[in-house]
Amino acid sequence: MNSNLLFDISSIFSAIPFFISIYILWKYLKNEEYSRGILKNILTGMIIGLISGLVFVIISSGVYPYMDLSIIFIILFPIYLEILKFIIYQRKKYWGKIETVFYGYGLGSGLGATFSVSLLYYYFYIHINLSYFDYFGLLIFSSSLIFINVSTTTLISYGICKKNRRILEDSIMIMILYFITLLPYIWGFETYYFSWSIIYVIPFYYVSIKKLGECIYEKI
Repeated sequence: MNSNLLFDISSIFSAIPFFISIYILWKYLKNEEYSRGILKNILTGMIIGLISGLVFVIISSGVYPYMDLSIIFIILFPIYLEILKFIIYQRKKYWGKIETVFYGYGLGSGLGATFSVSLLYYYFYIHINLSYFDYFGLLIFSSSLIFINVSTTTLISYGICKKNRRILEDSIMIMILYFITLLPYIWGFETYYFSWSIIYVIPFYYVSIKKLGECIYEKI
């Protein structure tokens, strides 16, 4: 496959769960008051996700021969990612505001989408002969990447809304455990070794949707 086709497939596989995530947000939030802020956060998330995805791919491609370095990297990277999300919402205009949760959900969706494109593109690039099962596994994997970022970013923004700084520790732990499931991806294993991570992600994504609903109900 040529690089353009690989990018197209990676983008399509990432777009499907991204639009599902955004549809859920707009389904709950039938209010144009926050549209501009949500869109801004989605775009911000996409920029962060693209840069973070490229960094992840570059570093992971260098450490994969070394098990100890891979494990250290897989622990440090999610810490960086969650602290970055936390810093973004530390500004006074977000503190104690319900709409912060809506913005966090949007940022997590955008971040997860472009992060997913980077990781899928790299996997397609180094694995030439993939079965239909592998393609399905990568679609599931893409969904887990997007939904876990939505979950932790919503959790962080919910903590900021409720003035609870300790929520950062929970989001870091959730993300570290998720990234541990990505070790088979770093080591170049078949898709079924890491696509099962969706099972770990679904409960957290469900909780993020519940928190989103609670905040919309409070706002109304």
